[in-house]
Amino acid sequence: MSEMRERVARALAHAAGGKMIGPGRCRAMQEFGWHGDGKHLELYAEAHWKDFENDAGFALSAMREPTEAMVDKPDIDCSDQSYVHSAQISEIWRVMIDEALK
Repeated sequence: MSEMRERVARALAHAAGGKMIGPGRCRAMQEFGWHGDGKHLELYAEAHWKDFENDAGFALSAMREPTEAMVDKPDIDCSDQSYVHSAQISEIWRVMIDEALK
C-alpha cells in the first residue's frame, strides 16, 4: 500500500471515530473511553485505519482525473527556461494519483 493511501485511510478512520453513535458519545469514546485531549480519536484511528483501506482507494480513484479548473490555468513557469503545459499537468497528476493508488 502506498504512503498516500495509508494517509487517506488514517484520516478516514479518524473522522469515523468522531461520528456520534448516541447522545454525547462517538465511536472512539465507546471503544476507548473519553480523553479530553482527543487521544480517543487517535487510538481509534490507529486501531481501525486498515478497515478504511478500500475507502481510501475509492477516494484517490475519484481524484484520478484532474478537474478542468485544475488544468485550465496559464502554463506554470517551472524555471527560467522550462514551462509545463496544461496537457503535461494532467498527465503528471494522473501518474501521481496512480502511484498513490498502489
